[in-house]
Amino acid sequence: MKVGDFRENSIGLLILAGGKSGRMGREKSTLLLGDKTFSQHIGEAMGEYSEKLFSTNGAKVPEGFAAVPDDPDLKWNGPAAGIISALEVCKSDWLMVVPCDAPNVDYKVAEELWQVATSLEKPTPVLAANSGGIEPLIALYPKAVCDIMRQRLTSGTRKVLDVIADTGYVLVPMNDEKLVNINWPKDYQAIKENYEKG
Repeated sequence: MKVGDFRENSIGLLILAGGKSGRMGREKSTLLLGDKTFSQHIGEAMGEYSEKLFSTNGAKVPEGFAAVPDDPDLKWNGPAAGIISALEVCKSDWLMVVPCDAPNVDYKVAEELWQVATSLEKPTPVLAANSGGIEPLIALYPKAVCDIMRQRLTSGTRKVLDVIADTGYVLVPMNDEKLVNINWPKDYQAIKENYEKG
């Protein structure tokens, strides 16, 4: 793939930052690595897209991104609410979804997911996976499955894997390091120390 392929193929980027950050105790999207926030690192590392969206229920929106609050009917129903809300308003056919607490995710991850997505007979969510399990928040979601996801979420199902149970999904094995999530202060301290070591 070449730079610009995501933009030319109607793929948008969504950074999820609508959670309460309860385990971290502070807004994770604004955590710093060097002089840049997690969200800035992710935005720069992910490449070019037809649109850039930021799922937020109050978190500061990084430059170059458009804020997408959760639909009022879905608010506080977890990350699935953020994904569905963005799929409903996006202009792109696909959204590359990344959580704000995964600062190691980059263009190569999106590239691997897209290569699999283009081989499918119908638009289906394509999810990253590693030795720790499935990562439904690091994934490509087609706009075409939005209505099915909303129906499942409003029926009382909150887990993303349950919300997409009726759409089906494909898994793509990834390098563990790329998919690291920073959930606790000790995780943040460790990644900061590694970053400073270069």
